[in-house]
Amino acid sequence: MFLFLQIAIICKYYYIKVLLKEIGLIDNKQPSAYTSISDSSHDIITQHTKNMKEVKIDIEEKQQQLPILLWIPKMHKKPSKQRFIAASHCCTTKPISALITKCLKLVQQAHRIYCNRIKSYAGFNFMSL
Repeated sequence: MFLFLQIAIICKYYYIKVLLKEIGLIDNKQPSAYTSISDSSHDIITQHTKNMKEVKIDIEEKQQQLPILLWIPKMHKKPSKQRFIAASHCCTTKPISALITKCLKLVQQAHRIYCNRIKSYAGFNFMSL
């Protein structure tokens, strides 16, 4: 088995330009999915923390930050494409994100059980569609 590793060296100026274009601050011909706000990051973090406390979710000290936007080029695609990721591994939204993930896993598990029952009765596997 061969493992091919692709490494891309990207100009920092170009990287930032692509991210700014994605959020609609430069050269964007299409409507942006992002909205510009004037609140400081401190104000946003304070508001997130307050909202989480209202629903009894604690935010750890290390989570007192906002997610960052990353651009990942997909060099294996022809023509090359890209993926934008809001990296939130350690931010104010992490606890609620983890809770939602647990809920969705339960929904997926119930759906899998339902589909397995259909498969046993009718022979159709709706999980693989």
